[in-house]
Amino acid sequence: MSRGWFTCAGDAAGIRSQPSRLLWVDDFVVQRHSVSHGDFIVFLEDLVAQGREEEALEHVPRQVAGSFGGRGPMIYGRTPDNGFCLVPDNDGDLWGEGWPVMMIRASGAEAYARWFAERTGRPWRLLSEWEYEKAARGVDGRFFPWGDIIDPSWCAHRESFETLAPLPVTKELFEGDVSPYGVRSMAGGMRCFTGSVYTVAIAGSDGDRMLVPGPLPEGASRTVRGGAFNLASQFCRVAFRNGSEPGDRFEYTGFRLAFSI
Repeated sequence: MSRGWFTCAGDAAGIRSQPSRLLWVDDFVVQRHSVSHGDFIVFLEDLVAQGREEEALEHVPRQVAGSFGGRGPMIYGRTPDNGFCLVPDNDGDLWGEGWPVMMIRASGAEAYARWFAERTGRPWRLLSEWEYEKAARGVDGRFFPWGDIIDPSWCAHRESFETLAPLPVTKELFEGDVSPYGVRSMAGGMRCFTGSVYTVAIAGSDGDRMLVPGPLPEGASRTVRGGAFNLASQFCRVAFRNGSEPGDRFEYTGFRLAFSI
């Protein structure tokens, strides 16, 4: 994505709306799709092959723990050769390999980014929240990736489904959820951990250059962006932003990667 100015925030109908401003973001490359369960299983199995099984078990999707600081039951199954596989969850639903990965902590997303960077020779990392917003809405301040109105058929959110308990969708569905840059599912589908510290007031003033964030301070909240398959349409507005604590695991939050040019 080319360096330059873009209009951020400025959505009066958005939750926690902030005044519109211009921000500068440098060149970066972003993945077209979120990281999937199939991608994440390859990562976990490679850790096991390297003799790092305990690290793999730390990052595997898990149920929310019943006690603070605890480690909930693993959601993936194990194969006879010590790999990982998808099995029915507690509700009896079998997850798809093409679904975006979820029920992981942000530290698992960062571990995947480090592994993928080593594997590919490119400095992959989590998107900053400003890279996410520019990649999703372009430069003109539109409220959604495609424009300023929303229809249930255009992106995966709660009103897109007749059931009260919708499931995640694969990248082949909801082709209308595409940004001016061709990035998919940035309004609905699955929310995204970013590498940015969360603050209620947007950091940066009108006309600022936004730098790629460094490592988050220990215990800091991070910004999460995007809507999701089981959230209302108001959360699909690209300017919406929220915070996530280090131990959080959600069925509606995954991640995608980027690197600076």
